[in-house]
Amino acid sequence: MASKAFSELTTAEELKAYLDKPLLHMKYSVFHYTSLYSLLEIFSGKKLKFSQFDKTNDKIEADFVNDETKKKYFFCLLRSMEENFGMWAMYGGLTKGNSDEPLKNICVKIEFDVKQLKKFMAEKKLKATAVAYTHIIGKKDNNIFFCGTVTNKKGISLSKNRDILSGYVKDNAWKYEKEMRLWSENEFVDLSDEFMKSLKIIPSPISSIDECENLIKESKYKDILEAIHPQFEQNKYQGLYGKK
Repeated sequence: MASKAFSELTTAEELKAYLDKPLLHMKYSVFHYTSLYSLLEIFSGKKLKFSQFDKTNDKIEADFVNDETKKKYFFCLLRSMEENFGMWAMYGGLTKGNSDEPLKNICVKIEFDVKQLKKFMAEKKLKATAVAYTHIIGKKDNNIFFCGTVTNKKGISLSKNRDILSGYVKDNAWKYEKEMRLWSENEFVDLSDEFMKSLKIIPSPISSIDECENLIKESKYKDILEAIHPQFEQNKYQGLYGKK
């Protein structure tokens, strides 16, 4: 199939083929936003936990995907180098959570080096796909699709292509996420020491490395602090957003 620009795609098959190559032109990094608690679970267990569609934040999408897709596991990444305050707000980084577990009230983002990620995917036989965003609620034909900052107005039908686009489409209310997904047949995927050492840890704009490390010292994860300390990197926007 000849390569086309996103704005020129005219069929669901072309759209799917385009979204199946999210790392084709990416050279540097992708990101995962999560809590400090979840980060430490990843590093202590040396595993990535993948989710199914009962955990997606887009309940409309969960109803849209077919049964085959619902059986698979996915892990969400952000395909943009730009700082995303919407993602920080969504995952608690700008508002501080209300959990009794302090580690769950701090948000961090994990930076994945694209070169290392491609190697990891090949070793673990993982698939990566981008997400296209459109108006899923109500009318399902003559849709306008978004992917990153590019728009497609060719009117690719969702209602006629539910199976083809299952797992590839979310409502455009979420388009600021610029989501990419890793797909696995298993809920947990083991991480090598080499891959884990390639990850960078960046606190939210209202947190600091010292705050993160002090909490770790007081937790059951204190033994891994020395190993992950070199991977912390201060958020360059720290102090730009006032604490609430």
